[in-house]
Amino acid sequence: MMAKRRRHARPSAGPRRVAREVQLRAAPTSAPATRGARQAWWRWALLVGLVLAAYGRVLNADFVNWDDPKEVYGNLRVTAPDALARSWSDGSNPGFYPVLYDIYHVEWRAAAGKPWLFHLDNVLLHATNAVLVGSLAGELGLAAPAPWLVASLWALHPVHVESVAWVTERKNVLYTFFWLAALLAYVRGGRATAGRRPLFHAAALVLFVCSLLSKGAAITLPIAIVLIEWYRGRRLDRRLCFVLSPYVARDTRGSRAHAARARLRRRAGARRPPSWRRSATVARTARSRRPPPDVAIDHLYPPYTDAKVRALAGWFEY
Repeated sequence: MMAKRRRHARPSAGPRRVAREVQLRAAPTSAPATRGARQAWWRWALLVGLVLAAYGRVLNADFVNWDDPKEVYGNLRVTAPDALARSWSDGSNPGFYPVLYDIYHVEWRAAAGKPWLFHLDNVLLHATNAVLVGSLAGELGLAAPAPWLVASLWALHPVHVESVAWVTERKNVLYTFFWLAALLAYVRGGRATAGRRPLFHAAALVLFVCSLLSKGAAITLPIAIVLIEWYRGRRLDRRLCFVLSPYVARDTRGSRAHAARARLRRRAGARRPPSWRRSATVARTARSRRPPPDVAIDHLYPPYTDAKVRALAGWFEY
């Protein structure tokens, strides 16, 4: 009886045989995976082409007189020979955005002050952001081709025209680029191995800081992380709070710096006209459709010095 059992017993598989069986099982799925990746690559290339076709005309556009002088070609943090040092030491109006101004400075030098490179980079950044939106949608569980459709809707929606076509609004597409890249790095870090997870979280934090140094609206990233973790079914435990603590600390520091600059402007004597006067000024301008004398559009925006207040008062009486 024992001999019969030994005769029918299955011999144990060696390491080579086990490895061979694993390869054979994985072989049928490798070709479809490669084909799917190739198709996904063509989808994203098509999306970038659609963005370039939709916004290609802005490459022939010029600077505009609304905020471009203050933000770009009249800003010493962009045009001065020591612009890179100024951007990291000067926090005056329109704000402390060194990453934004450093990129402006490189474009200013590379294009000899011409606007075409500024517009081209805006379009390329927007196209990259669309790909990041699609990648993030895929990471959150949407099946193909839903991520591509989401990214296409986001990229071609007319709400983005101002941010892409206006050089001053570069801060929107730039901070969005770093914001989406940071969120994508965080999400992928959650699926990474224990050895690589700290690298993803460090990259996400660095990208988040770059986003904050491009526009203050990047402070919303910790809220987005909490929402994603809630969507995944994770509780707000101590571990999640520990992961979020660097983002919240950086948010708090940026808010305090902004409040300190506002206090310095108030101490310098800048004052703001009543909101009813500014609203009446805008309404009167819209009705008259002609510029009042001796008043520029920049007078509607802070900082409000005594000269601006007098000009706005004269405009209101005009």
